[in-house]
Amino acid sequence: MDKSFRECFAELCADRASDAVMEARGKDAEYVEAMDRLNDIRNKLVPLLDDGNEFLLNKLMDAYTCRQICETRLAYEQGMRDGLRLNQLVGV
Repeated sequence: MDKSFRECFAELCADRASDAVMEARGKDAEYVEAMDRLNDIRNKLVPLLDDGNEFLLNKLMDAYTCRQICETRLAYEQGMRDGLRLNQLVGV
C-alpha cells in the first residue's frame, strides 16, 4: 500500500529529527545524567513488580518514548514551517 506524502514526510521528519536529537542528547551532560537516573529507577522498580506486572512498566517506557518521538517530529515540522515562512519574508 502506498503511503501518502504526509505519511512519508512525517516519517522522514521523525527519522531526521530523531537522529539529530539523539546525537545532541548524547553530548548533553544534563540529558545523560537524567537518562542514567531514569534507568537506575527503572532497575530498582523491576524487582518490586510481580512478574505479571512488569509489562506495565515496559508499556509506560514505550509510551514515554512514543511521546518523545511525537514531540521531536512536531518540533522538526514547526522548524520546517518557520524556515519556509522566513524564506517567503526574506524573499531569497
